[in-house]
Amino acid sequence: MDTRQMGATTDSTASARSQPESKLPAFALDQPFRTVVAMSIVLAGVLGAVAFAYTTVLSERGIAPRTDALAIMGILAVLLLTSGVLLATLRQSEAIERGVGLLREQRTRRFGEIETLQDQAEQLQQTVGLLTEQQSTHRALYSPALEIDWLRATDRDEPADMAQFTATNLSFGAALNVTVRSEIELIDPPEDDAVSGGRAICPATRIDTRQQSTRIPPYAEGLDIGTSVLVDVSEDLSDQERKHTVTCRFTDAMRVFYEDGVKAIDLSFEITYEDVFGEEYTERIRLPRAELTEEMTLEDVLSSPQASGESNDTGV
Repeated sequence: MDTRQMGATTDSTASARSQPESKLPAFALDQPFRTVVAMSIVLAGVLGAVAFAYTTVLSERGIAPRTDALAIMGILAVLLLTSGVLLATLRQSEAIERGVGLLREQRTRRFGEIETLQDQAEQLQQTVGLLTEQQSTHRALYSPALEIDWLRATDRDEPADMAQFTATNLSFGAALNVTVRSEIELIDPPEDDAVSGGRAICPATRIDTRQQSTRIPPYAEGLDIGTSVLVDVSEDLSDQERKHTVTCRFTDAMRVFYEDGVKAIDLSFEITYEDVFGEEYTERIRLPRAELTEEMTLEDVLSSPQASGESNDTGV
Protein backbone atom coordinates (compact mmCIF):
# COMPACT_ATOMS: atom_id res chain seq x y z
CA MET A 1 0.00 0.00 0.00
CA ASP A 2 1.16 3.50 -0.76
CA THR A 3 2.59 5.35 2.19
CA ARG A 4 0.72 8.51 1.20
CA GLN A 5 -2.56 6.60 1.19
CA MET A 6 -1.80 5.14 4.62
CA GLY A 7 -0.94 8.60 5.91
CA ALA A 8 -4.17 10.04 4.48
CA THR A 9 -6.19 7.21 6.04
CA THR A 10 -4.52 7.73 9.39
CA ASP A 11 -5.13 11.50 9.25
CA SER A 12 -8.79 11.06 8.34
CA THR A 13 -9.28 8.52 11.13
CA ALA A 14 -7.62 10.81 13.64
CA SER A 15 -9.76 13.75 12.57
CA ALA A 16 -12.90 11.59 12.72
CA ARG A 17 -12.01 10.53 16.27
CA SER A 18 -11.20 14.05 17.39
CA GLN A 19 -14.50 15.53 16.14
CA PRO A 20 -16.85 14.00 18.76
CA GLU A 21 -14.27 14.61 21.51
CA SER A 22 -14.13 18.34 20.73
CA LYS A 23 -17.87 18.87 21.28
CA LEU A 24 -17.70 18.90 25.09
CA PRO A 25 -14.84 21.40 25.38
CA ALA A 26 -16.50 23.65 22.78
CA PHE A 27 -19.75 23.47 24.74
CA ALA A 28 -17.89 24.17 27.94
CA LEU A 29 -16.11 27.14 26.41
CA ASP A 30 -19.27 28.53 24.75
CA GLN A 31 -21.53 27.92 27.73
CA PRO A 32 -19.33 27.95 30.89
CA PHE A 33 -22.09 29.01 33.21
CA ARG A 34 -24.50 26.30 32.14
CA THR A 35 -21.72 23.70 32.35
CA VAL A 36 -20.75 24.59 35.93
CA VAL A 37 -24.35 24.67 37.13
CA ALA A 38 -25.14 21.38 35.42
CA MET A 39 -22.02 19.72 36.90
CA SER A 40 -22.92 21.03 40.39
CA ILE A 41 -26.41 19.58 40.15
CA VAL A 42 -25.13 16.29 38.78
CA LEU A 43 -22.49 15.94 41.52
CA ALA A 44 -25.04 16.83 44.18
CA GLY A 45 -27.35 14.19 42.75
CA VAL A 46 -24.54 11.61 42.66
CA LEU A 47 -23.67 12.32 46.31
CA GLY A 48 -27.30 11.95 47.26
CA ALA A 49 -27.53 8.67 45.39
CA VAL A 50 -24.34 7.40 47.04
CA ALA A 51 -25.61 8.36 50.48
CA PHE A 52 -28.91 6.63 49.80
CA ALA A 53 -27.18 3.47 48.53
CA TYR A 54 -24.74 3.50 51.45
CA THR A 55 -27.56 3.74 53.98
CA THR A 56 -29.63 1.07 52.24
CA VAL A 57 -26.82 -1.47 51.97
CA LEU A 58 -25.76 -1.08 55.59
CA SER A 59 -29.34 -1.28 56.80
CA GLU A 60 -29.91 -4.57 54.91
CA ARG A 61 -26.83 -6.05 56.58
CA GLY A 62 -27.84 -4.78 59.99
CA ILE A 63 -24.93 -2.38 60.26
CA ALA A 64 -25.52 1.12 61.46
CA PRO A 65 -24.23 3.70 58.95
CA ARG A 66 -21.60 6.12 60.10
CA THR A 67 -23.15 9.49 60.77
CA ASP A 68 -19.96 11.36 60.03
CA ALA A 69 -19.86 9.93 56.48
CA LEU A 70 -23.47 10.88 55.91
CA ALA A 71 -22.84 14.34 57.29
CA ILE A 72 -19.86 14.83 54.99
CA MET A 73 -21.83 13.72 51.94
CA GLY A 74 -24.71 15.99 52.93
CA ILE A 75 -22.41 18.92 53.42
CA LEU A 76 -20.81 18.31 50.05
CA ALA A 77 -24.21 18.11 48.37
CA VAL A 78 -25.35 21.31 50.04
CA LEU A 79 -22.14 23.07 49.03
CA LEU A 80 -22.52 21.93 45.46
CA LEU A 81 -26.14 23.09 45.30
CA THR A 82 -25.26 26.34 47.03
CA SER A 83 -22.45 26.99 44.59
CA GLY A 84 -24.85 26.36 41.71
CA VAL A 85 -27.40 28.74 43.21
CA LEU A 86 -24.72 31.35 43.76
CA LEU A 87 -23.50 31.00 40.22
CA ALA A 88 -27.07 31.29 38.95
CA THR A 89 -27.62 34.38 41.09
CA LEU A 90 -24.41 35.97 39.86
CA ARG A 91 -25.31 35.20 36.26
CA GLN A 92 -28.78 36.64 36.78
CA SER A 93 -27.25 39.78 38.30
CA GLU A 94 -24.97 40.12 35.30
CA ALA A 95 -27.94 39.68 32.99
CA ILE A 96 -29.89 42.33 34.92
CA GLU A 97 -26.94 44.71 34.74
CA ARG A 98 -26.64 44.14 31.00
CA GLY A 99 -30.38 44.75 30.63
CA VAL A 100 -30.12 47.95 32.64
CA GLY A 101 -27.19 49.00 30.47
CA LEU A 102 -29.19 48.32 27.33
CA LEU A 103 -32.11 50.33 28.72
CA ARG A 104 -29.77 53.21 29.47
CA GLU A 105 -28.35 53.06 25.97
CA GLN A 106 -31.86 53.00 24.52
CA ARG A 107 -32.89 55.90 26.72
CA THR A 108 -29.82 57.87 25.69
CA ARG A 109 -30.52 57.03 22.05
CA ARG A 110 -34.16 58.10 22.40
CA PHE A 111 -33.10 61.34 24.09
CA GLY A 112 -30.81 61.94 21.14
CA GLU A 113 -33.65 61.23 18.71
CA ILE A 114 -35.94 63.57 20.65
CA GLU A 115 -33.33 66.30 20.57
CA THR A 116 -32.93 65.73 16.82
CA LEU A 117 -36.71 65.98 16.34
CA GLN A 118 -36.79 69.16 18.42
CA ASP A 119 -34.03 70.65 16.29
CA GLN A 120 -35.92 69.69 13.15
CA ALA A 121 -39.13 71.20 14.57
CA GLU A 122 -37.30 74.44 15.36
CA GLN A 123 -35.83 74.54 11.87
CA LEU A 124 -39.30 73.90 10.43
CA GLN A 125 -40.75 76.73 12.52
CA GLN A 126 -38.00 79.04 11.34
CA THR A 127 -38.69 78.02 7.74
CA VAL A 128 -42.42 78.62 8.21
CA GLY A 129 -41.65 82.00 9.75
CA LEU A 130 -39.46 82.93 6.80
CA LEU A 131 -42.14 81.78 4.34
CA THR A 132 -44.76 83.79 6.24
CA GLU A 133 -42.57 86.88 6.11
CA GLN A 134 -41.95 86.36 2.42
CA GLN A 135 -45.65 85.87 1.79
CA SER A 136 -46.46 89.04 3.75
CA THR A 137 -43.86 90.92 1.71
CA HIS A 138 -45.27 89.54 -1.53
CA ARG A 139 -48.81 90.42 -0.46
CA ALA A 140 -47.76 93.95 0.41
CA LEU A 141 -45.94 94.23 -2.91
CA TYR A 142 -48.61 92.69 -5.13
CA SER A 143 -51.75 94.00 -3.40
CA PRO A 144 -53.54 96.46 -5.71
CA ALA A 145 -54.18 100.00 -4.47
CA LEU A 146 -56.99 101.52 -6.51
CA GLU A 147 -58.20 105.08 -6.48
CA ILE A 148 -61.66 105.30 -8.01
CA ASP A 149 -63.49 108.47 -8.97
CA TRP A 150 -67.19 108.44 -8.24
CA LEU A 151 -69.57 107.38 -10.95
CA ARG A 152 -70.52 110.03 -13.45
CA ALA A 153 -72.64 110.22 -16.53
CA THR A 154 -71.10 109.35 -19.88
CA ASP A 155 -71.10 111.49 -23.00
CA ARG A 156 -74.39 112.27 -24.69
CA ASP A 157 -73.68 109.89 -27.55
CA GLU A 158 -73.59 106.96 -25.07
CA PRO A 159 -76.73 105.02 -24.10
CA ALA A 160 -78.83 106.69 -21.42
CA ASP A 161 -78.19 104.00 -18.81
CA MET A 162 -74.39 104.07 -19.10
CA ALA A 163 -72.07 105.40 -16.37
CA GLN A 164 -68.32 105.54 -16.03
CA PHE A 165 -65.61 105.88 -13.40
CA THR A 166 -61.87 106.46 -13.54
CA ALA A 167 -59.52 103.94 -11.89
CA THR A 168 -55.88 104.50 -10.99
CA ASN A 169 -53.69 101.69 -9.65
CA LEU A 170 -50.87 102.91 -7.40
CA SER A 171 -49.43 99.45 -6.73
CA PHE A 172 -47.23 96.88 -8.46
CA GLY A 173 -50.05 94.32 -8.15
CA ALA A 174 -52.76 94.06 -10.76
CA ALA A 175 -56.46 94.20 -9.87
CA LEU A 176 -58.14 91.09 -11.28
CA ASN A 177 -61.77 90.11 -11.90
CA VAL A 178 -63.12 93.64 -11.62
CA THR A 179 -66.88 93.49 -11.13
CA VAL A 180 -69.50 96.22 -10.67
CA ARG A 181 -72.69 95.48 -8.72
CA SER A 182 -75.62 97.82 -8.26
CA GLU A 183 -77.93 97.81 -5.24
CA ILE A 184 -81.18 99.74 -4.99
CA GLU A 185 -83.42 100.29 -1.97
CA LEU A 186 -86.96 101.67 -2.18
CA ILE A 187 -87.78 104.39 0.35
CA ASP A 188 -91.27 104.25 1.90
CA PRO A 189 -92.95 102.12 -0.78
CA PRO A 190 -96.74 101.66 -0.61
CA GLU A 191 -97.83 99.02 1.86
CA ASP A 192 -99.60 96.95 -0.78
CA ASP A 193 -96.70 97.23 -3.26
CA ALA A 194 -95.46 93.80 -4.37
CA VAL A 195 -92.42 95.21 -6.21
CA SER A 196 -89.00 95.58 -4.56
CA GLY A 197 -85.43 96.30 -5.59
CA GLY A 198 -82.32 94.15 -5.32
CA ARG A 199 -78.73 93.69 -6.46
CA ALA A 200 -77.61 93.22 -10.04
CA ILE A 201 -74.26 92.65 -11.78
CA CYS A 202 -73.34 95.42 -14.22
CA PRO A 203 -70.88 94.60 -17.04
CA ALA A 204 -67.71 96.73 -17.01
CA THR A 205 -65.96 97.85 -20.21
CA ARG A 206 -62.71 99.76 -20.87
CA ILE A 207 -63.85 102.87 -22.68
CA ASP A 208 -60.51 103.39 -24.43
CA THR A 209 -60.47 99.90 -25.90
CA ARG A 210 -64.18 99.17 -26.07
CA GLN A 211 -63.45 95.72 -24.72
CA GLN A 212 -64.91 94.15 -21.66
CA SER A 213 -62.20 94.44 -19.01
CA THR A 214 -61.78 92.44 -15.82
CA ARG A 215 -58.18 93.55 -15.10
CA ILE A 216 -56.51 96.80 -14.10
CA PRO A 217 -52.74 96.51 -14.70
CA PRO A 218 -50.06 97.72 -12.25
CA TYR A 219 -49.40 101.46 -12.10
CA ALA A 220 -52.25 102.14 -14.50
CA GLU A 221 -53.32 105.79 -14.39
CA GLY A 222 -56.63 107.30 -15.38
CA LEU A 223 -58.31 104.26 -16.91
CA ASP A 224 -61.92 105.10 -17.81
CA ILE A 225 -64.25 102.16 -17.27
CA GLY A 226 -67.85 102.26 -18.34
CA THR A 227 -70.69 100.19 -17.05
CA SER A 228 -74.26 99.62 -18.11
CA VAL A 229 -76.30 100.20 -14.96
CA LEU A 230 -78.74 97.36 -14.41
CA VAL A 231 -81.25 96.94 -11.59
CA ASP A 232 -82.98 93.84 -10.25
CA VAL A 233 -86.75 94.29 -9.91
CA SER A 234 -88.53 91.61 -7.87
CA GLU A 235 -92.27 91.01 -7.69
CA ASP A 236 -94.07 88.90 -5.11
CA LEU A 237 -96.26 86.30 -6.77
CA SER A 238 -99.62 86.12 -5.02
CA ASP A 239 -100.29 82.51 -5.95
CA GLN A 240 -96.79 81.26 -5.05
CA GLU A 241 -94.46 81.71 -2.08
CA ARG A 242 -91.61 83.13 -4.13
CA LYS A 243 -90.50 86.21 -6.02
CA HIS A 244 -90.18 86.76 -9.72
CA THR A 245 -87.00 88.75 -10.43
CA VAL A 246 -86.19 90.58 -13.64
CA THR A 247 -82.92 92.40 -14.40
CA CYS A 248 -83.65 95.53 -16.42
CA ARG A 249 -82.11 98.87 -17.31
CA PHE A 250 -82.08 101.66 -14.75
CA THR A 251 -84.56 103.87 -16.63
CA ASP A 252 -87.07 101.04 -17.07
CA ALA A 253 -86.80 100.10 -13.37
CA MET A 254 -87.41 103.72 -12.29
CA ARG A 255 -90.51 103.88 -14.48
CA VAL A 256 -91.89 100.70 -12.83
CA PHE A 257 -91.16 102.00 -9.32
CA TYR A 258 -92.74 105.41 -10.10
CA GLU A 259 -95.91 103.79 -11.46
CA ASP A 260 -96.15 101.71 -8.27
CA GLY A 261 -96.07 104.85 -6.13
CA VAL A 262 -92.48 104.75 -4.84
CA LYS A 263 -91.34 108.26 -3.82
CA ALA A 264 -87.55 107.92 -3.51
CA ILE A 265 -84.66 105.47 -3.90
CA ASP A 266 -81.19 104.85 -2.49
CA LEU A 267 -78.72 103.69 -5.13
CA SER A 268 -75.22 102.38 -4.41
CA PHE A 269 -72.51 100.49 -6.26
CA GLU A 270 -69.85 97.98 -5.23
CA ILE A 271 -66.69 97.70 -7.29
CA THR A 272 -64.98 94.45 -6.31
CA TYR A 273 -61.63 93.09 -7.46
CA GLU A 274 -59.07 90.48 -6.44
CA ASP A 275 -55.30 90.39 -6.07
CA VAL A 276 -53.06 87.65 -7.46
CA PHE A 277 -53.52 85.68 -4.22
CA GLY A 278 -57.31 85.48 -4.64
CA GLU A 279 -58.13 87.95 -1.84
CA GLU A 280 -61.11 90.16 -2.62
CA TYR A 281 -61.36 93.94 -2.11
CA THR A 282 -64.41 96.18 -2.24
CA GLU A 283 -64.82 99.85 -3.12
CA ARG A 284 -68.32 101.05 -2.27
CA ILE A 285 -69.90 104.09 -3.91
CA ARG A 286 -73.04 105.39 -2.24
CA LEU A 287 -75.12 107.95 -4.12
CA PRO A 288 -77.45 110.46 -2.47
CA ARG A 289 -81.12 109.73 -2.07
CA ALA A 290 -83.04 110.58 -5.22
CA GLU A 291 -86.68 111.64 -5.44
CA LEU A 292 -88.46 109.74 -8.19
CA THR A 293 -90.03 111.59 -11.10
CA GLU A 294 -91.84 110.29 -14.13
CA GLU A 295 -88.89 110.97 -16.43
CA MET A 296 -85.97 110.24 -14.05
CA THR A 297 -82.76 109.16 -15.76
CA LEU A 298 -79.45 107.86 -14.49
CA GLU A 299 -77.82 111.18 -15.33
CA ASP A 300 -80.17 112.92 -12.89
CA VAL A 301 -78.86 110.75 -10.06
CA LEU A 302 -75.18 110.83 -11.01
CA SER A 303 -75.02 114.58 -11.61
CA SER A 304 -76.22 115.42 -8.11
CA PRO A 305 -73.68 117.68 -6.32
CA GLN A 306 -74.28 115.75 -3.08
CA ALA A 307 -72.82 112.50 -4.47
CA SER A 308 -70.26 110.97 -2.12
CA GLY A 309 -68.38 107.73 -1.85
CA GLU A 310 -66.77 105.44 0.69
CA SER A 311 -64.30 102.61 0.13
CA ASN A 312 -63.41 99.47 2.00
CA ASP A 313 -59.92 98.14 1.23
CA THR A 314 -60.14 95.13 3.55
CA GLY A 315 -60.16 91.81 1.72
CA VAL A 316 -63.39 89.89 2.07
